[in-house]
Amino acid sequence: MWKKILILSGCLILIGGVWFAGFETVYAHIMAFFTNILLGLSGSESAVSVEHQNGAPAFEALVTINGQKATISRRIFDTLYPTIMVLSWVLFVIIINGWKNGLKAIKWTLLPFFSLQIVFLLLFTNYMASVANYMYYILQDSFYVIALAAIIIESIRRDVFASGNRGQ
Repeated sequence: MWKKILILSGCLILIGGVWFAGFETVYAHIMAFFTNILLGLSGSESAVSVEHQNGAPAFEALVTINGQKATISRRIFDTLYPTIMVLSWVLFVIIINGWKNGLKAIKWTLLPFFSLQIVFLLLFTNYMASVANYMYYILQDSFYVIALAAIIIESIRRDVFASGNRGQ
């Protein structure tokens, strides 16, 4: 059990180091790219980009409000930092349970989490609509809880911390 906790801690340190060395911006650009694809498919004139404001990356949405073009900015900390937890978990599952179970962890934790972050950015571009605004505020500070819940559910599903069990 302690060995697994140390491995998980090592995964957090490794992913955190890679994240702060520049992967944060890469991941933000990937999110903006997929969000813009969905916005383009829907025919929206809105777009999301990643800009640096005061030395920190931020999402910037180009939107139309009452016929006027406007930009809305949001720092990415609360939205993206929980991704470190999810990526660390996936790496941990790959190390402990092998690639096959690691791919399942990606399917059941990382992809839904990434999709929810994309939904958040879509809501961000439709900020002025009342329902979108309401959902945006619900989600904006919830990503840590969502990431933790996904990890706990996956841990129970895979029985990762049971002694002698390889999490089949």
